[in-house]
Amino acid sequence: MKFICTKISRLGIYLTIFLSVFVATTFLVGFGNNSTFDSAAWLAGNARGRGRMAQHLVDGGALIGRSAAESRHVLGAPDKDWGKIHQYQIDLGWPIKDPKTYGLQVHFNSNKTVREVKIVD
Repeated sequence: MKFICTKISRLGIYLTIFLSVFVATTFLVGFGNNSTFDSAAWLAGNARGRGRMAQHLVDGGALIGRSAAESRHVLGAPDKDWGKIHQYQIDLGWPIKDPKTYGLQVHFNSNKTVREVKIVD
């Protein structure tokens, strides 16, 4: 009986260590998403580089009130254009999700000015 309890205890310890390392790694990778938005870097960057800047772009509100043409000048051509919503593919760097699922969406009002910018998955 003692042997079984010892095996279960070891398994619990190994599982706890594995989960702790996994969760810590996941959070640390995600914390790299804090770069300041830079239009030139966005235009020249890949989805991961854009993902690092996306939250700053959302929080800063730099696009709010700008025209669709100004938005396109700052961000380039969208990956998807649904008229009132433009979406740009970004990669937030989370290892547990497919990076192709994330997007930065720019929403326009009826005057074709930016009313909202958000990250979606």
